[in-house]
Amino acid sequence: MSQEEKNIIIDVTEKEEAIYQPPGDLKDLKVTGEVSIINPSAQNRLWNIELTLKGLETVVGELASEMKIGELGAKSTWTKSYDVKNEEIQTKTLLKLTEIIDTYYEKGVEVNWALVKDHQMPVSFTISLENTCEAQINKIKLVKNLPPAFGNPIIDAPAQGEARFDANNRQIIWEGFNLVSGGVQSLVIRVGFKPDTVEPYNSGDIEVDYVVLGPPRSKLTGTPIALSDSMFAIDQGESLEEPGQWECTAEFENMSDFLVELKSVNVSQITETRKDVVMAENPNVIIAPGKSWSKDFKVKSGIVPKFANVHDFTIVPKLTSKVIGHIKYIAGVLPVLDIHVEKIIDPPAVSAYTKTPIQMAIVVTNTGSATINEVIIRDTIPIDHKPPELDQVIVAIGEEELRSGVIREIDPTDSNVDITHGLSVKIKDLSQVGGLQPQEQLVVRYPLTAWEPKPKEEYGCPVDVIANVSSPGPPTKLTLPNEKVEIKYVRRRIRAYKGETPGAEPGEYIIPIVFENKGEVLIENITLKDIIPPNFSLLDWNPKDFKPETSEIDKGTQLVWKIARAPPGEKIQFSYTIKGTGDYVREELEVIVG
Repeated sequence: MSQEEKNIIIDVTEKEEAIYQPPGDLKDLKVTGEVSIINPSAQNRLWNIELTLKGLETVVGELASEMKIGELGAKSTWTKSYDVKNEEIQTKTLLKLTEIIDTYYEKGVEVNWALVKDHQMPVSFTISLENTCEAQINKIKLVKNLPPAFGNPIIDAPAQGEARFDANNRQIIWEGFNLVSGGVQSLVIRVGFKPDTVEPYNSGDIEVDYVVLGPPRSKLTGTPIALSDSMFAIDQGESLEEPGQWECTAEFENMSDFLVELKSVNVSQITETRKDVVMAENPNVIIAPGKSWSKDFKVKSGIVPKFANVHDFTIVPKLTSKVIGHIKYIAGVLPVLDIHVEKIIDPPAVSAYTKTPIQMAIVVTNTGSATINEVIIRDTIPIDHKPPELDQVIVAIGEEELRSGVIREIDPTDSNVDITHGLSVKIKDLSQVGGLQPQEQLVVRYPLTAWEPKPKEEYGCPVDVIANVSSPGPPTKLTLPNEKVEIKYVRRRIRAYKGETPGAEPGEYIIPIVFENKGEVLIENITLKDIIPPNFSLLDWNPKDFKPETSEIDKGTQLVWKIARAPPGEKIQFSYTIKGTGDYVREELEVIVG
């Protein structure tokens, strides 16, 4: 029989079952236990077993402070189950587990949590175990399931234990180490992969098993008493030197496989009239299996004396306790960053040589599974287009306009239509409105004016969009390089003619002028010029409110009429009257457009 099998064993074994969720929050904890009386002997039974329990206020179960168990056969066990009250476990496990996932660990100390579609991602998993109790934690075994999307990992050699990758089961196994009180150990796993879908990626769950030899989570303790095989005898012999004097020996022999504690021995001599204590001892000794204890004493009696004895002994108990722990860490999800960009030009095509209002809209749709916190838009306003004022650039999510946190810039800051302008819109912190959630749209709207564009000119207006999460990692970028304002070639055609007819008196001439827009586009800023010969002077004009500007030049008097605009099909008619002497020499009417 081994040394461990020489005691009656009272064992308190508790199991803590915990569920953690990312990044290391305890979601659920339950502690159950069993108190057991174990007879380890292969041949000796135990009887008269009684169990005294303390700490019952910390548990729930069918237990009492004093319990009579009775007998236990060889190699038998008596067990009672219980639950540990929640207030005793204080919502923490003896072993704490955290997992930090960094989806862009090459960047630096800031932890990133999102993936980018079609972008090569360096991902690290840092798993940490911390001993939060006062005892050493033993037999630690951690198993992490690694989803196939991550490929084969690179495992940094841990400071303690051994870590390996089981490719067949796609499990990372870390075992063969213990943790002292307050100790922390970490395992770093690195993978690289390119997400090809926008659905969140499962990060893989974790299972940890461990054993803590020491006090249980509850305050339950117990003390058993029990009897097993023994013999008690009194050897008595009359003295050779003194008849009637008896030399006696009281002997206790341990006949069991157990260690026995002999606490007290009382022997009384019984006569016809009385009962006298002749020996009272409190040995308090441990007697090994097969060994004995004895004590000599003397009595006087004319006949063979008669004795009665009371001896108190018990099997030496051994208290064992441990906590068997199991943690299940629920796999986290890694969302994917992705966007779709559309540029809407309304109308998509404008007429050449006209000033046409255009409404621009840039629609950024969150097509991923990650919440977007930052959007940067860089748009192009081509030449021959008048840029908007900054307060005309409207940014909205759905129907809700963003009135703060938006930076708008136009470069250069003028309205010169002869150069290209850049429009940038930056929204750095969308968290103030709850972020741009999956399937939500951020829209930038602004007015633009096509400023007499030319029919053979390319008016490209590409747009770049950058989006990111918080904390920022690698962004997603999308460029629409081929966006442009289409120009419709519309024929321009004008007709201007001038006549002359005699007036009411000699020397008077009426000069009628007609300007007609016979094309398909609006004509603006029209100037008509005519010349009165030096031998004539301006007498009148009609209509009266369409008075020409006059100036003297070498050829005579120059008349100038200005027409702001002439829509397609419009005919403008007017006349003026001159008077003079001699012949009237006609000058050609000059027409200037633009």
